[in-house]
Amino acid sequence: MKTPNKAMLSVTALVAMLFISVWCSPFSLAINPTSSLPKGLYVKQELSPGHAPSRGDIVALCVANPELVQWYLDRGYASRSERCLSGFPPLMKPVVAVPGDHVMITTAGVAVNGVVLPDSAVATTDSNGAPIPHLPHGWRKHLGDGEYFTLSTHQQRSLDSRYYGIIKRDAIFATTAPLLTR
Repeated sequence: MKTPNKAMLSVTALVAMLFISVWCSPFSLAINPTSSLPKGLYVKQELSPGHAPSRGDIVALCVANPELVQWYLDRGYASRSERCLSGFPPLMKPVVAVPGDHVMITTAGVAVNGVVLPDSAVATTDSNGAPIPHLPHGWRKHLGDGEYFTLSTHQQRSLDSRYYGIIKRDAIFATTAPLLTR
């Protein structure tokens, strides 16, 4: 019978300590299998009612628009989930605009406070070539209290605010941070 080597025992102990520390903390773990962010394991922290996400935070959110959710489910973008009232699974997206920011959809991409963000052009079709609803070119909005705009900075063809629009603070339930990603 082989005895376990020290490296394997160390890795096992490290993983066990990680899971115990997460289990005993206000944090939980989330797996991101999509290409909107690097695939892997994320630490998720529930947002307290008075906490406002900041620009740059990666948030966990529920898309609330029932017509869009049904459209996304009908097209197979995701499987139905009970974790959000809408039936669409939670999404993890970076926040690129917060209350007080001005957001505009241009032909070059999404502009926040007059600066066009890289790789932010709005696609008119999904990855399969089917038309996809999106905010129209020329759309503009000064974000009010409790309004946020999300945009994948990792994958240009990501389902984010370019397609589902402004996210209200009450649809955001956690912030996330990468733990083990590739």
